[in-house]
Amino acid sequence: MLELAMAEENNRNAKLLRSKGGKGTRSAKAARETGAARSVKTGSDPGCAKTGRSGAGFLHLLGTLLLPVALALLVAGAIILFENGGAFFGSENSGGMPGSGNKWLQDIGSWLRGEGRSSGKSYDAQAFGISTAKSSVDYDHDGRDDYADFLLGAQKDAKNHPRYDGRYLESGWPPENIGVCADVVWRAFREAGYDLRAMVDKDIAARRSAYTSITRPDSNIDFRRVRNLKVFFEKYGQALTLDKTRIDQWQPGDIVIFGANKHVGIVSDKRNADGVCWIIHNGGQAQRDEDYLSRTTMEITGHYRFDASRVPADMLVQWKGEN
Repeated sequence: MLELAMAEENNRNAKLLRSKGGKGTRSAKAARETGAARSVKTGSDPGCAKTGRSGAGFLHLLGTLLLPVALALLVAGAIILFENGGAFFGSENSGGMPGSGNKWLQDIGSWLRGEGRSSGKSYDAQAFGISTAKSSVDYDHDGRDDYADFLLGAQKDAKNHPRYDGRYLESGWPPENIGVCADVVWRAFREAGYDLRAMVDKDIAARRSAYTSITRPDSNIDFRRVRNLKVFFEKYGQALTLDKTRIDQWQPGDIVIFGANKHVGIVSDKRNADGVCWIIHNGGQAQRDEDYLSRTTMEITGHYRFDASRVPADMLVQWKGEN
C-alpha cells in the first residue's frame, strides 16, 4: 500500500512539473514574439537601424559637399554685382566704389580677386630693358620731374595706409588717415605741386556739358569721383594703351581707370616677373602697391599720362594747401 501511494505521488509530481514546464516554454515564446513586435514598431531592429544610419550618413555627406559649393556661388555672384554695379550694395561714394558700410563685402571681393595678397617678388623697368619716362616739367621746382613726383606722392599715400572711408566731408579734404581710390590721385598731384581739386573745378566751370553726370557742381566732392577724373584726363591727359602686355608703354606716375568708372590708381615703379607694372591704389586692401593688373577682373578703361607741357597754362593751379 505504501509503495502504491508513493508511485501515485510521484506520478502527480511529474504531471505537475510537465504542466509548469509547458507554461514556461509558452511564456518564453510569447516574450520573444512580443519583443520582436516591439522591435519592428520602434525601429530598434539591427537591420532597420543600419539602414537608418546609412541614409543619414549619405545626407550628411551630400550636405557637406554641397554647402561649400553653394557658398562659393553666392559669394561669386556678390562679387560680380560688386564689380559691375556697386550701387546694388550701396550708393556711390566719392571713390566710385561701394561705401565704407560695405567694408566686409569689399574685403571678400578683394580676397577673391587676389587683391591684398602678397604680390611676391617685384622687378624694376631696367630688368626688362625699359627706360623710365621723365617729364620735361618740374612744376614745383623740387629737383624731381612731375612723373617722379606723382609716383612719390602715391607711394607716400600707400605707406601712410589711410583707412578706406568715402564719407562726404564739408571741407572736401579727407584727413590723411582716411581716403578712397580717387584720393590717391590728388595726393599724388599734390606732391608735384598741383591742386587737382581746383583744376577739376575750373574745368567743370569751363566745360560743364562734358561732365554729364553732374547735376549741380560741388567742389567738396567732384574731384573725388572717378567718373569726373576720367572726363578731366580724357581732355588733359595723354591717352595710352589699355593693353597691359605692352609693358614698355606703362610708366610710373601714369593714371589708370578700371571698369565703368569704378576704380582708379597710379602706376608703380614695380613690375611682376612678366614685366607687367604694379598699381598703387586704395580699395581697402592690405597691400596698396601690388600686382593688381594681373589679378583684377575689372576691365582697364582708361590709361593716361599727365604732361603739363601740353596743358594750357591757365588750367594749371598751384598747390597752396588745403583751403
